[in-house]
Amino acid sequence: MSMQFDCPPPLSRRALGALAAALALPGCATLSAASASSPRGTIKPQRLRAGDTVGLIAPSGALTQAQLSTRVKNMEDLGFKVKLGKNVLARWGSYGGSIEQRLEDLRAMFADESVRVIWAARGGSGGTGLLPHLDYGLIARNPKVLIGYSDLTAVLHAIHAKTGLITFHGPTAGSRFTDYNLQHLRALLFDGQAGHVMHHAPENLPPLAKEAVRDGVVEPANEVKTYKEGVATGPLLPGNLSLIAALQGTPYALRLAGALLCIEEVGEEPYRVDRLLHQLQQSNPRGGGAFAECAGVLVGVLTRYAAKPDDKQLSLREVLDHHLTGLSIPAASGYSFGHIAHQMTLPVGAMARLDTTAGTLTVLESVVE
Repeated sequence: MSMQFDCPPPLSRRALGALAAALALPGCATLSAASASSPRGTIKPQRLRAGDTVGLIAPSGALTQAQLSTRVKNMEDLGFKVKLGKNVLARWGSYGGSIEQRLEDLRAMFADESVRVIWAARGGSGGTGLLPHLDYGLIARNPKVLIGYSDLTAVLHAIHAKTGLITFHGPTAGSRFTDYNLQHLRALLFDGQAGHVMHHAPENLPPLAKEAVRDGVVEPANEVKTYKEGVATGPLLPGNLSLIAALQGTPYALRLAGALLCIEEVGEEPYRVDRLLHQLQQSNPRGGGAFAECAGVLVGVLTRYAAKPDDKQLSLREVLDHHLTGLSIPAASGYSFGHIAHQMTLPVGAMARLDTTAGTLTVLESVVE
């Protein structure tokens, strides 16, 4: 994952109005299903309500004052109160403060009884340095919603692995919220609906999704491709490919056996995606490739991946075809999560069902208390 990337633009007035309506009014469209039982030891945070206090932190990349102001306004416009981390504007190189400063903010937000949700202000890099030093006992005693994506992948999975707390791979406080985002945030985090079904966002598919030209190279519009039709059920393990690969071989490695692995990436050329996928596959100590243990594999929308114009490397589609073709488990690419505006919220560790024939991902259980 490339460390340097611009945050999405601030919320549109239309999107803000949509969220206000979604939070205030019942009946956001979703399908219901019988609740699935949680894995043993799972901890669920309390559901969110309008007027709750957001703890805003920068556990990865650094923020400017202007960026922070935008994020505070975003949260307030969504109906939340905002409490800033003491070190939210700290800087250590490109990181949002030293390891100690970023840990201090995380500890403070989990310990603060007035804070109901901890929201990452942005992605970036540096989250893996926090993992050995997190106070997992404190976190388990004070479960609350922790949400973000990109570099926060490492923190989300480490906390889930060490405590059982369901964490959330979803928009950062700097994301551009859309009707699609808000539907899934409300259904999962506010309403706590079991059996919530997520379909592809139309905006991520042709004809609404357009090809992009980067560095003189045309990146095709996103397309959904099904490599193996079928239905698979298991705990959701979503995240950024670079971070997931980096965690393998550490005490925070993802437990892939029987899981639904959901991976996304940004700013990596196809040969780097290929290398990361090989690393992930070869991390299985029992051989046969890491994917062989999974119940299903899902790739999101990969963005900003253009190679140099004179480069002869494989295309991104060829790389994905190489790794996903021939799998015996349900597998598909192009689903609506990743470094994109219209993204799903994916609860880490929650029981879910992937149906690559129907093109749906269903969260089977309520993920909040």
